[in-house]
Amino acid sequence: MEFGKTLKQRREEKDYSLEYVQEETKIRKYYLEALENENFSVLPPRVYATGFVKKYARFLELNEKEMVEEFINLAYGNTDEEEMIYEDDNLEKKGFSYKNIAAAVVFLLVAIWLGNYLVNVFANNYSDPGKPPVEEPGNINSEAPGPDNRADSDNNEKEIVVKASLLIEGKSDCWVRIVVDGDEQFSGIITAGENKYFEGNESIYIKAGNAGGIDLTYNGNKIEPLGSLNAVEEKTFLAEEQEVE
Repeated sequence: MEFGKTLKQRREEKDYSLEYVQEETKIRKYYLEALENENFSVLPPRVYATGFVKKYARFLELNEKEMVEEFINLAYGNTDEEEMIYEDDNLEKKGFSYKNIAAAVVFLLVAIWLGNYLVNVFANNYSDPGKPPVEEPGNINSEAPGPDNRADSDNNEKEIVVKASLLIEGKSDCWVRIVVDGDEQFSGIITAGENKYFEGNESIYIKAGNAGGIDLTYNGNKIEPLGSLNAVEEKTFLAEEQEVE
């Protein structure tokens, strides 16, 4: 199978332009051309690139599984799925991964537990036997380290997740279309004073008919308006890594 040629021929058979496919799939024309030309080096991280292939193949009514397998084989060789690293561009440059973060968290927990254990051992071995205990023998030290306290410590550790969240706050009436992870979740008018919140695992696409009439907060950070009043603007937000309790 010639991966890129198959995509391009099927698209031309259906008489679809790249601009039309971009509008319908929300995949940038730049990435569509890269897939058809097998120029895989310009694609985003693997999880997003694979999602583009699956969505494009489905749109062209091709066999999704075969096209994804062919793409992975061409772009990444025989790398096992378990070795996939889902990270954004900044983390890729720094060499961070979920496995490294998880290993560091486990190491830290073991070090804390071992440190507490050694402190208690040394304190018991070198305490003065002639001094009376501070508390009566029948009392239990509620602050002594134990399994329950370690469990609380584990629960307080932050987890790294990949997500995209978008809060829309209406300043004036604005028609809005929202597509989350490839599925349309809202299309209609957001009135002044009305708020809408959306969350996804891969991406959030927004098209606004009055770009200056809404305020946007992406992943907890307020961003600049998409455009001016009465301007029609659109944008796709890709998921980013976030820390959660």
